[in-house]
Parts: sequence; C-alpha cells; structure tokens
Amino acid sequence: MWAQLLVGVLYMPMPLVAGLIVERLARRRHLLAAEWSRLRRDFWTSYLGDLAVAVPVVLGVIALGFGVAWLGGALAIPGAGHLAASQDELAARLVVLFGQALPAGTVLPPIPVMVASGLLQGLVAG
Repeated sequence: MWAQLLVGVLYMPMPLVAGLIVERLARRRHLLAAEWSRLRRDFWTSYLGDLAVAVPVVLGVIALGFGVAWLGGALAIPGAGHLAASQDELAARLVVLFGQALPAGTVLPPIPVMVASGLLQGLVAG
C-alpha cells in the first residue's frame, strides 16, 4: 500500500515537469504562468460564463431526477423510486426496503433536510 502511495505521489507531477522542460527547451513563456495571468485578468468573465452554463445544467439534472422518481412511483415501476411526501410514508418505505422495522428511537431528519443534503452531496460529487 505504501509503495503504491509513493509511486502515485512521485508520478502525478511528472506531466507538469515534462511540460516545463519542453517549454524551457523551446524558449517559450511557461503556459502555467500565462494561464494564471489570464485567469487573474479575466476571472469574473470566466466565472460568470461557467456559472451561466452550470446552473441551468444542474437544475435540469435535479428536475429530471425528481421527475423520474415521481413518474416511477406514479406508474408503480419496481425499483424506479418513490417520492415520500411525509415522515410516516418515508418510515414505511424504509421498512419495506430493509425488510424489518426501524430500531426503536430512530429519529429521521425532516424530508427537506434530507433533500438539501442529497443535493449538496450531488453538487460536491459532480
């Protein structure tokens, strides 16, 4: 395990080092320096452009996910998902999913908290 970690740590910067060597031999300005100066100069233009694309895409994916879960539940497609509308319905679905009752004293977070948590996890992972 330690050998793999050491190889990874030593290997990962090698493309950067190779690029710096080639740039030095070609007597060109470092691409890394050029990109950083461009980013500092055009940060907000670049950021707002990326945001203008990313926000509608993420909202579309979220809407599609909720739509598929709702449609799967409405058409009673097995394994397609179901949107629970209340805490009691969520607890009942968990019992069906796990095949046993929830342990005594189990406190489920409110549905809006779980939805927000899931969206945040999706944004971080995506």
